[in-house]
Amino acid sequence: MKQQKARRSRGVILTLQGWDKLQAAKAQAEWEQNAGDSFSLEELSDRS
Repeated sequence: MKQQKARRSRGVILTLQGWDKLQAAKAQAEWEQNAGDSFSLEELSDRS
């Protein structure tokens, strides 16, 4: 039997509550780990 490859779920839409939670966590991490400066796109890519 062949096993099917697991497909990645792309383009997931967050609820407003989920979006707010994500933004709050990002802001908290930037404050604690990056002296309040925004993460670069490369840094965000590595983290996700």
